[in-house]
Amino acid sequence: GDGAATVAETLVLDDGAGDCAEAVPRQRLESAEVRLSALIAAARRIGAADELDALAEAVVHTLSETGDFDRALLVRAEAAPPGAWHPVASWAASEHVRGLPVSRTLLSEAQRAAATVQASRAGAAAVRMSDSLMASGATTAMCAPVPAHDPPRIFLYADTRAGGRHGDEAVPYADMVAQQAGLALAALD
Repeated sequence: GDGAATVAETLVLDDGAGDCAEAVPRQRLESAEVRLSALIAAARRIGAADELDALAEAVVHTLSETGDFDRALLVRAEAAPPGAWHPVASWAASEHVRGLPVSRTLLSEAQRAAATVQASRAGAAAVRMSDSLMASGATTAMCAPVPAHDPPRIFLYADTRAGGRHGDEAVPYADMVAQQAGLALAALD
């Protein structure tokens, strides 16, 4: 054969009594479109940064625009002393929130797992996380590695004090922003 054979497929549709299609609510579609547009804008902004400080500011500014979080920080894990963290950039909804402590447990867990982690007062990790979360007043916090190095050295941390405002898309969106930052940071190195 000449490799250009046409393959015909027959689709067998089973419209059994148990199957049902439902309309996707317009609000859900529009919400996804807004997130995707914001992510594309974030990728442009983050990708245009020509050095770490500008990239870090673009990342925290991107999270500030979502309204999902009360605070966002890009932090670097320092080699010495062990467990030391240095903020590269930060944004906070208020000066009060800016001055609150950050969950070192969450930062360390994201570093140890090299994965995005989250904690909330109501979640399964509440027992371990409650001290640092209670101290910061946060109801939910997340931390994502910025995957530019192996192991990651820079992390995106964000938290909120208003549990109801922290929607299902907030953590995946912040994770995608961290991924974008990793691509841009790798290009700078």
